[in-house]
Amino acid sequence: MRTYNFLSTVVLPYTNAGREKRSIFLNFLISKLPAPQKEDLSKDILDSIDMDSYRVEKESMQNIMLPDTPSEVAPVQATGGDHIPELEIDLLSNLLKVF
Repeated sequence: MRTYNFLSTVVLPYTNAGREKRSIFLNFLISKLPAPQKEDLSKDILDSIDMDSYRVEKESMQNIMLPDTPSEVAPVQATGGDHIPELEIDLLSNLLKVF
C-alpha cells in the first residue's frame, strides 16, 4: 500500500478508476485485519540464565617472544567480507523510464 501510494503521487496517472478503488478498499481492509503476532524471544531470558554460576578462570599463561627485526603487516584484501560495495546511483528520469 505504501509503495502504491508513493508511486501514484509521483508517476502513475489517476485515470485508472479500478486501481484507485482497489487502493481505497485495501486501505480500509488493512485497518480491519488483526496485527501480526510477533513472538518476543528475549522475554525472561535474564531470568533463565544463572549468572552466579559463571566465573572467570585462568587456563594457562604463556610468554610470547617476538623477533626483534623490522617487519611489515600484510594489507587486508579488498575482496573480503569487510568490503562495502559502492552504491549504484542513477538519475530519477532513468528509473522512471525503466518503470
